[in-house]
Order: sequence, then C-alpha cells, then structure tokens
Amino acid sequence: MLDEILKVKIANDKKELYECELELYDEQLDDNVKIVLKYKEQTMAFSADNYFDALERLRRYLEDRNEKILCKGSNENVYPSAMQLNAGSGRNAYSLALGRQAKLADVVDIFEESDFDSCVSCDKQNDFFERWTESINK
Repeated sequence: MLDEILKVKIANDKKELYECELELYDEQLDDNVKIVLKYKEQTMAFSADNYFDALERLRRYLEDRNEKILCKGSNENVYPSAMQLNAGSGRNAYSLALGRQAKLADVVDIFEESDFDSCVSCDKQNDFFERWTESINK
C-alpha cells in the first residue's frame, strides 16, 4: 500500500539538480518495502526488507550513472541500527560521530533532504560505519 509521496532531489556530478517524486510503499505482500522513483520521465522501483536497503539499491543504480539522491540516508555518517531496520522498516537511522555511542537525539529520517557535499557513495558510507564501529569498541 502507498504510504507516502516525497519530493526529493537528484544531482549529477556537475551538481545539476532534478526534482523528483519518491513513493514509499510499506508492507508489500512479500513483507518487503518498496520505493519508486519518478525521474526524467522514467519510473524505477527498488524493493528490500527495509527502506534503508531499498534506498541503497536506488543509490547504487544512480551511482552507476554518476548521480546521487540528496537525502540523509546518503550521508557518510548516517547508518541504522539493527533495531531500526527491523522495528521501523529502516526509515530512521543514526547520525554517527567517531568515538561516540549513538543516542536517541542522533536519529534522522533517511529521506530528509541533505546537501550535495554530505552525500557520498554507498561504499564510502559503509567504510565510515566500519570505522565508527571500531572507534566505539576500543
């Protein structure tokens, strides 16, 4: 069932911005969520167990085209906990700082708008999460 329609921005490597619609579908028949991007007269759908993983699939698709979605879920230091992925469909995540345990005040909506320079590749985001994990386990 359609849960929400959001306005999002996609940017290319020249920092040209495109306004798009992102449809969020929660609890499909197979227990997956789905996001549908309407962009440049195309419609692209990505499904996963949670919104964060669906967003990562969308981001990897865009990365192959030298584009990125400008949202908090694309920020280098934003990553969800296991509980956020399971309990809330992965819509929220923590804004992390090296050497510091995440707190409730650090929770952000992964679809909230972000700026071009804060949004990074999926691999760079995953690398930061690994560094953060090591930094709090010392």
